Amino acid sequence: MVDRIHCASIVLILSSIVFLLSGILLITFSDSLIKKTVKKECQLKQGTILYKIWHDTPVPLYISIYVFDLVNEVEFLNGGKPHLIQRGPFVYREQRTKEDIRFYPNGTISYRESRNYIFDQSKSPLDETFRFNTINVVYMTLINYLHTQNVPDLFRQIIGTILSFVEKPIMQRTIKEYLWGYQDPILSILKKRLPQLVMDDQISVFASVVNEAQYETILINNGVGFDENHNERLNNLGKIERFNFSTSLSIWSNKYANMINGTDSTIWHPDARKDETIYTFMNDICRSVHLKYNQTHKNLFDINTYQYIIPNDAFANISDNEGFCLNYTMTNETQQLKCLASGLFSLTPCLHCKFII
Repeated sequence: MVDRIHCASIVLILSSIVFLLSGILLITFSDSLIKKTVKKECQLKQGTILYKIWHDTPVPLYISIYVFDLVNEVEFLNGGKPHLIQRGPFVYREQRTKEDIRFYPNGTISYRESRNYIFDQSKSPLDETFRFNTINVVYMTLINYLHTQNVPDLFRQIIGTILSFVEKPIMQRTIKEYLWGYQDPILSILKKRLPQLVMDDQISVFASVVNEAQYETILINNGVGFDENHNERLNNLGKIERFNFSTSLSIWSNKYANMINGTDSTIWHPDARKDETIYTFMNDICRSVHLKYNQTHKNLFDINTYQYIIPNDAFANISDNEGFCLNYTMTNETQQLKCLASGLFSLTPCLHCKFII
């Protein structure tokens, strides 16, 4: 009996030592094993978890749109201050589909991305058939055109007559028309009378951007392997190398504003730090922006996740953003930069029309 107890004690001691050593080894190597697994799966190559998520995003994407409704149109047109009421959000489910995906030997991937938007009534307090008063973009654009450009007399007379009898500076449209398109009465007449100048009478705030985006080609870093300096390419995972076959833009007034920095905002490299400034290129507004750490959240698996937001200075009227100021022709025909107030951003160079957000 004593021998059995002695033998059992030895077995128990040996088992404890084995478990202790296993625990030490697990603590020692688990972190490196996890990091190795993360690095392996966080590469944009077929078969990895990240590639599946990147190709077919499992996370639902939503876009919330707000508009300002002018409720004192008559008073405003008579010189009074505008009374605006914010309406919304009008929430749309966004579906993205990556197309024409191509892999290159230098560790890059090119693709195009089409988007589809479905109105989500359950998340929206108002229907997209809601009508609101807003600035008549075509009317105001033509007025500005007549005042700033050397227009032939015949063309000026035709436009002036149409503006006087057809439309007003304020228009009423449904949310659906405003975002996704409507036939503009002014352009419809000009299309018939001046077909050589006006070929399309459809106007939309958002549809034109969405339609144009599907033809944009993006070339990104796949994060696989090492670069020529023996640095891990994973640190540049998703970084946009070229946008529409160019390494920079040419629409803004200096080279810094024209830079294409960061990713497309859907993926970033792993091991992001709180003190790190993250960059993303937003092709919808034709510019790069930086993001900074805001706060930490815990996900369903009790893992810390970092939230990064666009800081206020990204759209501030400061020297760093001077490149986004617009060139205006003065009365003496000289060029002068005009910067908008903080919080405003002109999409004129991006959309090739007068539009400010």
